[in-house]
Amino acid sequence: MKKTTVFAFMASMFSINVLADAQNVAFSSLKQAQEEFKTNSNIIVRNCAYEFAKKCMNESKHSSAGTVVLFAVRQMADFLGRSHEFDAVCHDMLSSSNENVRISAATSLCDKMKKLEFPESDNKLRELMLRFGDDKKLQSIALMKLSDAAISAQKMCVAEKVADEILSFGTNAYPAANLSAGYIKMENAYSRRDYAGVEKIVFSIFRNRSDIPLGIGAKISKMR
Repeated sequence: MKKTTVFAFMASMFSINVLADAQNVAFSSLKQAQEEFKTNSNIIVRNCAYEFAKKCMNESKHSSAGTVVLFAVRQMADFLGRSHEFDAVCHDMLSSSNENVRISAATSLCDKMKKLEFPESDNKLRELMLRFGDDKKLQSIALMKLSDAAISAQKMCVAEKVADEILSFGTNAYPAANLSAGYIKMENAYSRRDYAGVEKIVFSIFRNRSDIPLGIGAKISKMR
């Protein structure tokens, strides 16, 4: 028997065994699928686990468990090089009746757009804002990521204007976005030696929250 024939036969048998392994896979829970994905190097089995996770995502679309499942789907999609499919999942999750699921999906989409070169990141995040409709929390998340992109590109004037947009939403903005905008305004006021402005912003941050924001002490200490 020729070598090429032998290799072809072995490859065929390997494929048959892989398919058989995949057909024998039956997941009873997301946790089991995650464990199998982590420990089983069979790519077909891993793809089966990923598809099962997506099925779980659809089933938990409107429940609080959706955020956990979404994270699992994201990890698997990234590992398999199928992140474009995860984007589609996130867009679908924007119609969830559960606010936390919508926030998780929006954050994942915005994080990806934030990594683009400025001003493309600006354009794409603005487009996402339109997709978010009238949901101020989701819009403020997009603006928060846009301000991050502007700061990375050293466009501080843009970042401050975006911060103003977020603050204009008032308590309708996502709390983390509101805090981020407050920090930007606070640091810009400090850079202009507008110490009264810094004090005003600090008090406004505390006024809009029921807790002490993590890191605000370090921010104030840095400004002496």
